[in-house]
Amino acid sequence: MEKWKKITIMVTAFTFFLQIRPLDSFLTAYLTGPNVNATLNEVTDVFTPIKLYTSVVSTFLVFLLADYLRYKPLVVFNGMVGMATYLCLIGKPSIFSVKLSEVFGSLVLSCEWTYYGYLFARIKDKNHYQIATGCVKAGALSGQFISGLFGQLVTYLNNSDYNTLPYYSIIGVTIATALAIMFPPIKRKIGYFHADNTLPITVDEKANLFSKHVICNSDLPKYSTFAVKKENVDCKPATKIKSPFACIYENFKNSYANPVILRWSLWHVLGLTGYIQVRIVHAI
Repeated sequence: MEKWKKITIMVTAFTFFLQIRPLDSFLTAYLTGPNVNATLNEVTDVFTPIKLYTSVVSTFLVFLLADYLRYKPLVVFNGMVGMATYLCLIGKPSIFSVKLSEVFGSLVLSCEWTYYGYLFARIKDKNHYQIATGCVKAGALSGQFISGLFGQLVTYLNNSDYNTLPYYSIIGVTIATALAIMFPPIKRKIGYFHADNTLPITVDEKANLFSKHVICNSDLPKYSTFAVKKENVDCKPATKIKSPFACIYENFKNSYANPVILRWSLWHVLGLTGYIQVRIVHAI
């Protein structure tokens, strides 16, 4: 089997089990149940904002760290914080444990995209990107479907008892974490912090560097710079370092100059915000 197919299968299996979190569909009912005994106002006004606002900050940090860490550590971290999310909800959790669970849940949301970065970094041929992305997305959606169906079945058989759902969720993300640990590491340099972010220095800049060197060096005859032709100047360093953040800015500018990417991003933002609003209104 080709390497890109093996990577696609592994990442697809990871996304499938990562979405086996049956408690997510019944989280509001669980929090307002006898185990936590929180009110709907607490869920919508206290717990949900913690998750949303923390995810905004953590997403930015994950974006900066993803290339530097070469994705796999963050994919493993994604599974581990998923385990921590539901461990905080086992038994009769306190309000502090629920808030901590929301923080961990926000980290799960922030890291979920990193498996796509890992997938693209491991697959060298861009012609396979579309097929691989489709398989991984299908795995995630299949996991959500099975998770919701399983959660409905468990609550129906247990007379709307949600106490066992955190345990099933832990099992799902634990399997996903074990699969992530087995991912082959990315050894090649990728991204902004590992790339050769250097720019060639122009002839005028070389001459300027040489002039400064002559001025600072008393052993060289004065005004010797005028005897040097700019075209023949060969001073070091021949390159200057380009900031990783400058690379990020240029990448951002070039990407969003593409109308297709801009339209996709706007639709994604509108779809995500609409989904969140529907969940909040439904909880109320």
